[in-house]
Amino acid sequence: MTETAGNAIFYIQAIGFLGMLIETLLWQIKNPRHIYAVSVLVTLIWGIHYVFLSAPAAVVYSMISALKYSVMAFVKDERIIPPTVFLTIGSTIFLTLTYYSASYDLVPLFGCLIINMALLKRDNRALFCRAVILGCIGWVYYNAVVGSWFGCLAAALNILSLVIGMYRYEKWNLSISTPNIGFVFFRKLFVIPQI
Repeated sequence: MTETAGNAIFYIQAIGFLGMLIETLLWQIKNPRHIYAVSVLVTLIWGIHYVFLSAPAAVVYSMISALKYSVMAFVKDERIIPPTVFLTIGSTIFLTLTYYSASYDLVPLFGCLIINMALLKRDNRALFCRAVILGCIGWVYYNAVVGSWFGCLAAALNILSLVIGMYRYEKWNLSISTPNIGFVFFRKLFVIPQI
């Protein structure tokens, strides 16, 4: 590897680190409108990161998400959310199928579908958390394939944060001495919440 190529990889991963850092700090914000506003910045940073990694499906999803979060952050009418979500889903499907070059490019599409459908039931915290976990599992795989180290780490941290939040919020009754703790944990994690 030449020095120039090594520097390029460093800078590409530095952009990913910046995206992961801001995304992690995003968890500390409590106001939904502020979360959406900062999410615009985060998705644009991830989009730039994926452009340099030549990951077209992730670029498409990042840019569409930036538009979606812009609408959700700056339009105060809650009735705008369902049409925005459906427009996001439709445009993501169309553009992903237009630009995808390998089968793994479909993974962000499925994550987008799961997470955006759950946005329609935002008041159901349990459903939304589980949908984001499923979406993030796909993003861990996709980021590993395209070479986004910090994308993998950011998705894994999202999963960890959501699992810890569900454990605390839903008051799971788990302890190390629980028989079959792995099975009980898996059942708690993927119990179908009331819709």
